[in-house]
Order: sequence, then structure tokens, then C-alpha cells
Amino acid sequence: MSKFKLVFLMILCLIASQILAQPLFGATVEVEVEGYGSIIEEDVARARDEALRDAYRLAIEEAGVEVEAITEVRDFQVFYDQVTSQAQGYLRSYEILEEDSEDDLYRVQIKGEVVQENIETTKDHQALKQLLEMTGNPVVMVLVAEENMGQTVNDSSAANSITKQLAEGGYQLVDADQLKRIRASTEAEEAQEGSTEAAVNLGQSFGADVVLTGSIKATERGSYEAGDYTFHGAGASARVQAVSVWTGRVIEVWELEENDSALNHQEAGRRAIKNAAQELGEQIVWNLPYYVGGIEGELSTVQLEVKELDSFSESRELLEAVENLRGVESVNLRSFENGIAQIDLEIESKVEDLAVRIEDLAEFELAVLSLGREQLKLEVE
Repeated sequence: MSKFKLVFLMILCLIASQILAQPLFGATVEVEVEGYGSIIEEDVARARDEALRDAYRLAIEEAGVEVEAITEVRDFQVFYDQVTSQAQGYLRSYEILEEDSEDDLYRVQIKGEVVQENIETTKDHQALKQLLEMTGNPVVMVLVAEENMGQTVNDSSAANSITKQLAEGGYQLVDADQLKRIRASTEAEEAQEGSTEAAVNLGQSFGADVVLTGSIKATERGSYEAGDYTFHGAGASARVQAVSVWTGRVIEVWELEENDSALNHQEAGRRAIKNAAQELGEQIVWNLPYYVGGIEGELSTVQLEVKELDSFSESRELLEAVENLRGVESVNLRSFENGIAQIDLEIESKVEDLAVRIEDLAEFELAVLSLGREQLKLEVE
């Protein structure tokens, strides 16, 4: 082979390797959208972040991707919110065209490139990093128990595997030394067995925003002969749930099974657990940001109480006005008695933003009395 041909082939190989190293994206759509955020207590920075998240949702909706959005509130302030894509798509990149504020709203206009493909399929690390930033870089705690053939594994390789994958994906995690102490506690065992209260308590104590709890358990799956050897099978069943520390909600559940075999059941179980942890970790890494803040496909339910209404007719007028507010999906008048209306709302906006919009209703003079995670109380002045 001539020297020229050899060099030419080397160049072709280099180009091919570079192409294969790039993530394979699906069809892309360029969109321009405007996002809005409510300025509360003169916190413009928070409102700008909210406007960008709103623009993210609208961008992938504009590209034909259906999106669900639910928000976490901590001490009446937005901590991070959810961008849940029910279809396949994510915002690969964007640039800000304009941004300004007027009255209680911050507006940002962006031009973005939406990929109509699942981010888990494309393995787009830059987009994942961007998505984590937009959801507030939540801190994650991993409390996944491991059981092999009925025996508890104290130093869970499954939990360590998931933690490692999260770290490599750019997630912020609870300190490893703290985790070792946590996993040995009674409260950790309760969380692993499904107690959301225990998960929330641990998360609050150690600065986590999301706690991954559950277990991976390996059991016998029979045996088979191969030549002079007998191979024993094992199946690992995994169930892990993500608990929001700030609402106490289970925001997503992952369940899967993996099998493997070896010369003894213990080794087969270890291998099956390793397989399950690897697959589980990958699913969590690429999908958790979409669920941060609420269960996929669900809206936030808020109980609205309004006092000092003059009549039932006025409560119906208020109901109609609230139903037309941005971010409100449905309203239901549960009861009306002695000038007090109890209303159930389903919203995809933030509770605090809803409060601001209701207070701004021109035809009513309303004041917020109290605001909680799932409750809003107002009074006609």
C-alpha cells in the first residue's frame, strides 16, 4: 500500500471516529417563544429563572412535544420546578433574544433548537447539564437497599453504582461519608421500605432535595447444565422511588428486573443486582430532571379558600375569573357557606404565582391570608 493511501485511510478513520463519538440526534425544530415569571418581593433574579423555565416548556410544546409543569415551593419561595415531557423531546440549545420586566412580570424571549427525541436515547450530556441547571441543580440522596438470596448487603454496591452514575451525569449529591452513616440508621431502613416521611426527614437533615429510596433484591431462578458444569440462575427485582423533600410526594417510581447466571446462586445474584443497578441508574440519570417537582402526567392540586364573599353569585364569578387565569387547568366549587367558598384547583403553575395573579384580578379586591404547598387562603377586602 502506498504512503498516500495509508495517510488517506488514517484520515478517514479519524473522521469516522469523530462522527461516531457525537450523540445521534433526532429531527430538530427551531422555535421562538416568550416565557414569563412573577416578580415576588422584588426578587427579579428568581423571576428571571422562572421565565427561562417557562420558555423551556413553551419551546418544546411549540415543537409538538406535550409538556407538564409542576413546581416545588419552599418557605413560599420557588426552589426548583418540573419540566415533564410526556412525548419525546428536549431543548438542545437556546439564545436569549430579549428580556425585560413590567409591573409584576419578567419576560424573556428565546430562540431555541428542540430535538424531537428522547434525551436518554441521544445521550446529550450538554442538554442534560442545561436541564439540571434549569431545574435548580437539585441535590440527590441515594438510599437503595440490596438483598442477595435473602441476605442483606450492608455496603450496597447497587446504591454505589447509582450514585456513581448520577455523579458522572453532573448531579449534586449528598456527601458520601454522610451517606454511609445515614444508610445504617433505622430511619434509612424505614425510607427504603417506602416511608416518604422518613425520606423527607433524612433529606431535610442532610440538605437533599430528592431522595431515591427502595431496594434491589436477588432471588433464585433455577439452574441448568452446560457440559460438566451446573449454572445457577438469579433474578434481581428493583423498585426505586424518587421522593421530593419539599412536598413529600413520590415524584416517580422505577421498576425493572434483570437476570444472570453463575456457578453458584450468590454470584448469580450479585451479577443480576449489578445489571439491575446499571440499567436503573441510567434511567434515573436521564429522566429524573423531568420529574423534579411532581408526578409525570399529573397536575398540582390546590385547595383555595376565599372568605368574605357577598353571595353565591359572587363566588361563581370568582370561579370563572380564576378558571381563565394562566396556568389553571380546572376549577371545582366544593362548597359555599357563610360567605366562604372552598374551591379545588388543578394548576400547572406555581402556587405563589397563582396567588399573585388572583390578587391582581381587577374585578375583585382579594388579599392572601396564607399560602402553603397545596393550599391558598384569601379574603375579600
